[in-house]
This record gives sequence, C-alpha cells and structure tokens, in this order.
Amino acid sequence: MTRQMFTAAVVCLLTAGGCTIVGYPAPVPTPAPGDAGRVVADVPSAGAPTRTYEIFGQRYTTLATSRGYRETGIASWYGEPFHGRPTASGEIFDMYALTAAHRTLPLNICVEVERLSNGRTVTVKVNDRGPFADVQKRIIDLSFAAAQVLDLVDPGIAEVEVRALGDRSSC
Repeated sequence: MTRQMFTAAVVCLLTAGGCTIVGYPAPVPTPAPGDAGRVVADVPSAGAPTRTYEIFGQRYTTLATSRGYRETGIASWYGEPFHGRPTASGEIFDMYALTAAHRTLPLNICVEVERLSNGRTVTVKVNDRGPFADVQKRIIDLSFAAAQVLDLVDPGIAEVEVRALGDRSSC
C-alpha cells in the first residue's frame, strides 16, 4: 500500500464515523449534549446566561436573548447520520421534526426561516449547535423535514432570512 493510499484510507475512516452529513459538501463535528464543543467560559449577563464554546479552534458565544434577531445568509440541512443522536439541548435529533441548529441563538427558541428565492417559510425550534462548515456564509442548519418545506433538500443550501420569534415563543 502506498503512502497516498494509506493516508486516503485513514481520512476515509476518520470521516466515516458519523461526520458526513447529507446536504453538506464538507464534514462537520458531532454536537455534544449540553452544547457543542468544549465550553470555554460562562459569561454572566442580565437575564439569561450565555456560554462560550469552541469548535475547530473557533470560539462562539451564545446570545443572552433572541429578541430582535434577524439575519440573512445560507441555510443547509442535516439528516440521517445524526438521526437518533443527542442534540446540544439534550433532545434526541429527529430529522422528521421541524428543528434547527444555530451557532449562537439560545437553545429551545423558535425562529421563522424564509427561503428568499421562493418565499416559502417554516417555523423551527433551535435545539442544536451548528453549522460549523463554511461559517462565513452558513447561518443555520435545518432538519431534513424543515429543508423539505423550503424545497432546499436537492440543492443542499439556499439563501434564507432567519427571524427569531421571541424567547418564550412556541413552535
């Protein structure tokens, strides 16, 4: 076996352990229960606590509140490789539920996601952390079911606007 073949085999084995996600061009880490990655520090705030965590050497600080949150960017989706595994909130990921992963919004809040090219909208509960691939552009990871509503399963990604519905809203 050549050195290149050995290296390729090792890379394949490392990424085959549940890191590749349908709809992603690049592998991403598996979220850990309670929050993704290694918690670096708790940051005190008025109202809700925030947490700082680290993924791939990048630090993220969760927002104390979702009030007024509105952002435009790229949505992607995740499904089967994570189906049945714990999310950052501790819930078991159900690819058929209307849920999403976000890097900094508080967990267990609801957001409305609008696909800008077709005007379709879906309301999802943020119960996980991510996306961690292409972090400069991707702002939210949707469950398979939410991606179906927005008709973004086949393209894998789409431009969206995400609007928080408030800290105590129900989906």
